[in-house]
Amino acid sequence: MIKFLPFAVVVLTLASCSEFNKRRNNETWATGKPGQVLVVCTDELWQSSELDSFFFEISPAEAPYYPFEYAFKFNQKNVAGFNSNYKSTRNILIIEKHDEAEYTPVKVNILRNKWVKGQVVVEVFFNNVKDINKISKADLNAITQAFEEAEIDRYVKHFNSKSNASVKSILQAKYGLTFDFPVGVDVLNDVDDFMRFDIPDRSREMPLDGGADVQTSKANFILSSVLIWQQDYTMPEQLTMMNLLDFQDTILKKYAPHEKKGAYLATEYDTLVYPISQTLPINGVDMVEIKGQYRIRGRSDVFMGGPFVSYSFVNPKTNKIVTVFGMVHGPSEPLLTYIREHKALVRTLKI
Repeated sequence: MIKFLPFAVVVLTLASCSEFNKRRNNETWATGKPGQVLVVCTDELWQSSELDSFFFEISPAEAPYYPFEYAFKFNQKNVAGFNSNYKSTRNILIIEKHDEAEYTPVKVNILRNKWVKGQVVVEVFFNNVKDINKISKADLNAITQAFEEAEIDRYVKHFNSKSNASVKSILQAKYGLTFDFPVGVDVLNDVDDFMRFDIPDRSREMPLDGGADVQTSKANFILSSVLIWQQDYTMPEQLTMMNLLDFQDTILKKYAPHEKKGAYLATEYDTLVYPISQTLPINGVDMVEIKGQYRIRGRSDVFMGGPFVSYSFVNPKTNKIVTVFGMVHGPSEPLLTYIREHKALVRTLKI
């Protein structure tokens, strides 16, 4: 795995002793960029190849998305420099050598809210670094799950705190349920049993080579949208992946046209990104999660695509199948963070 740049040195000044006491007493919330993990280890260990396999195992690329994007990005801080200024980081992975027999061959501890709220700290203690490869698959999966669940849970808390009351009212009237869409979301389409919401625009200035040593820039926009539709529930077979995708393609063709006439969104079925599904209990409701990619069909001169994640379930109040379809478009941009946002949004469901 390609390791990332060393963790940037940031000088943090505590505003007062009371602020320090809040952190010490675990009353403040974790900070840091989504999807990043601070690795605390010696420079020698970080620069070696001993941990490559371990990092691959705990940060897998999420299937079936392409281009491949690893679950987490790792930045390193030397053990000697790991002081209180860094202990508010949201995700921390501590890897240390110990001589005590209790750490033979490897001991893994997963701690939540160790120094601040909303934090996950994973400790990996070993006698011999080569024993890192002896960590059980269950422990490796537990590390991945701990970081992943924390990432999604942070978004859930954010959506809860920024819930859009007017959108909740619309959803309740139309579908008999609510989600905590954030303030600022745009209702782009509301027709029949279909709705589309666009999450507020995000853009980032990116440098461009203008030639002759001239530098310019452009705003690189990321489109993040949530589409919701429903259908009458008559039989359990409707909740199989292929039946849900067939209905999805019907809905997308009808209600999600491209601005160029004849072009519309559709599911991508290429073997490289063939959709996958699983059934998950979320907020007491069994949901069919489908992950895959969408593309433009209908015209050969229009190119657009990206990842999607959808959740389909039966609303017990209306006896209708509701589907929540989250899609992202951002050429050459990491998009997994936005997919996590869609996963988190569904976890704000209230029926």
